[in-house]
Amino acid sequence: IGRAAPLAIVLILLSALAGSSSPAQTQGKPATTPPTAAESCPLPPKADAPLRDFKRISDIYLAVDGKQAPAELYRSETAGTILVISPALSSPVVLRASVLMSFDSSAVERRPGGEVDVKPGTVLKPLGQFEVTDDSARFSSDGRQAALLPTPPLLGLRQADEVKSYNPDFIERANEYVPNAGILNALKREQRLVRVKVFYGSWCSHCAMLVPPAMKVEQELRNSKIRFEYFGVSRRYGQDPEAKNAGIRSIPTALVYVDGREVGRITGDDSWRSPESALRDILAAPAGRPGG
Repeated sequence: IGRAAPLAIVLILLSALAGSSSPAQTQGKPATTPPTAAESCPLPPKADAPLRDFKRISDIYLAVDGKQAPAELYRSETAGTILVISPALSSPVVLRASVLMSFDSSAVERRPGGEVDVKPGTVLKPLGQFEVTDDSARFSSDGRQAALLPTPPLLGLRQADEVKSYNPDFIERANEYVPNAGILNALKREQRLVRVKVFYGSWCSHCAMLVPPAMKVEQELRNSKIRFEYFGVSRRYGQDPEAKNAGIRSIPTALVYVDGREVGRITGDDSWRSPESALRDILAAPAGRPGG
């Protein structure tokens, strides 16, 4: 079943990861006392949770004064923090344990592969608390009203490059996957026209884990007669006409066609963990053979 974590849940989980202490507490004040802009605290707030290992995210976007603003958004699961870097704000800000804090942009360290760290010893300046609702996180910065909002889903028929551009995590996870070379060689010898149509949700964390290996398989089979395509659905995919007509009951689900005729489906976690094996088995089954 497709899964998604609403923004509020993500932020609450991040706050829990960061621990119950906040910069206001480290300054000897109760947690309910909002910090002032004049206060500051050394990084990290917890010795075992430095602000590092930030990875780019695309499931949320920044709006400033009601309009979408250009921004780099990052999340660190180890630090329990969201990092926002935007020209619409005077400095980068982090959201952690219900507190909004800013720091000098020179403290941002960019690592190969796209990850970001904040230099140890950087001084964080508390700006106040941010408000979490069911679908947003709202805060004030430089006298402007800002919000983190869910990114609209990527819908309809797409190619792999579009899906990867929407969610950079797909690129990293696809690159990490190592398909079975022997099975790939067998698939490359396939002489029939094979089309693999993957139903997925850009909002679905489960899809973000399981679909990238199929993209790696697609990349390895780029000169073969096997073609892949990706159909993005909304959270209410049961009401999507295309998904409904295809009888999609869970995502991700891949429909495999040979010469225009459906011969099988890739469903279930085990199959998705080795999509090349699942595809080979479908094509070798009686329904997938010539005349089957």
